[in-house]
Amino acid sequence: MIVGPDDLVDAIPHRLRRLYRSWLEELWPPETRRANEAPWLDFGWFPEGAPPRVAYCVRGRVAVGALVLGSRGQHDPPPLAWLYVRPNWRGRGVSRRLLGSLEDTLRTESISRVRWQTTSNMPGGAALSESLGGRRVISREIYEVVVDQLDLSTLRSRRDSYLAPDIRLEVWMGPYLRSDIDTLAALRNSIYATYGIGLSVSAVRESLIAVEPIFERRGIRRVAVLARDPNDAVVGIVETMWNPNSPRILTHWFEAVVEARRGHRLGASLTAALLLEIVARWPTVAVVRIGMHHAARAIHRRTEEIGFRYRHAETEWVAPTDAILSPVSRRTPWE
Repeated sequence: MIVGPDDLVDAIPHRLRRLYRSWLEELWPPETRRANEAPWLDFGWFPEGAPPRVAYCVRGRVAVGALVLGSRGQHDPPPLAWLYVRPNWRGRGVSRRLLGSLEDTLRTESISRVRWQTTSNMPGGAALSESLGGRRVISREIYEVVVDQLDLSTLRSRRDSYLAPDIRLEVWMGPYLRSDIDTLAALRNSIYATYGIGLSVSAVRESLIAVEPIFERRGIRRVAVLARDPNDAVVGIVETMWNPNSPRILTHWFEAVVEARRGHRLGASLTAALLLEIVARWPTVAVVRIGMHHAARAIHRRTEEIGFRYRHAETEWVAPTDAILSPVSRRTPWE
């Protein structure tokens, strides 16, 4: 039986909590699992006034699988934010049946594409994605560090010793200065380009400005470390955000250095400085997680030196709605 898709507005339904616990136990090791449990499902990044939809596949009184469909963003197709099927029910069409239950929603809202993520430690997701006509658009590797295991003296040494004498570091919280926005937008866009995301600098600039009032309403705190040259221009940045919905874990991490300053360990100095700020400002944070392009091997080595450990790889997929729905709505989950 399929239940939904229903709007998910207030309380997280009990059966979704149970499935989420099972997913956590499969995906995350014990030392970081507790930090991930806190938000249950953090839907704070969905557009306001547009709650995600949830569908369950139920056998008897037990939910054997569920999916959560997010809302369409300004530039992207809506995300299939979460899809999970219990291990003993995999390979029996449950995922396809859940996707088929979205047909009315996808058609009514004229959604032509859907995007989703798979992880390397659940290889069945990649096979399903390919069978649904999914196209790989982003691949990144996920690293984590437990804050209590950071060596603060090593971080201070890396922050100070790698810093060129003509560069000063500046801790920044809250909205960015309008005088810095163009440079920051260009830095972000350079990173997006490595993932094949084709946005203009002006579009990134507009999104940086538009997101600030949303952060304020939701209680999201930005903290960044900027590197400035003698002309006071921004030449590097590392940034993260604290979300009250998930107070024990930081998952949004952005780092970039202008091309002329690359290769001089400025990124290492910025990363060490931000980790020190996290320890000082947010005693509730237990885990910091970052994602990096799989080809950025030098950055991978640097994060491992600081104390981050590899967890898994993530791949983002996009597929046309017609390809997703073509065979699925006629399949039953126990065929």
